[in-house]
Amino acid sequence: MGIYTLDACNKYGLNIAGPHTETMEKIVKAAPHWFNVGNPLDLWPIISTSEKPIEESLRDTIFAFMKNPAIDSVILFLAAWMENENTPLLLTEIISAIADAFPDKAVVLCPYEGWVHDVDIQIIENKLKKTGKVPIIPTPDRAAKALGTAAKYYEFLQNV
Repeated sequence: MGIYTLDACNKYGLNIAGPHTETMEKIVKAAPHWFNVGNPLDLWPIISTSEKPIEESLRDTIFAFMKNPAIDSVILFLAAWMENENTPLLLTEIISAIADAFPDKAVVLCPYEGWVHDVDIQIIENKLKKTGKVPIIPTPDRAAKALGTAAKYYEFLQNV
């Protein structure tokens, strides 16, 4: 999905951030030796092989990625099962914490696989709507289109 998302970002005029030394060092340290870290960043190899609990690894990896000063927005393509009430991991809490920690960076969530684990994506959307900070957009293409439109509007406002 990362390549699909990159293609969508290019299609809608969004620049893809290059690597940032400090950011990459933290992520490479957490990644398995066989994994090639880059942008787009596939989180699963990192969080599934980490010695940390999955929620801590997920949060730490995304936080490290977001600290890259070249990144002004992110499309998170994450599994909806992470919001399962039978696990200690609540995806909405992690995403809300990320949005709070980086208020000047847009965070968009594209959840998937809710149906596999009987997770209603509407529940995730309702929780995130309460924060007013993170939109849920069903596909990376539509997420990139929304971010591209917002970026063009911001650019327009800067030139008025």
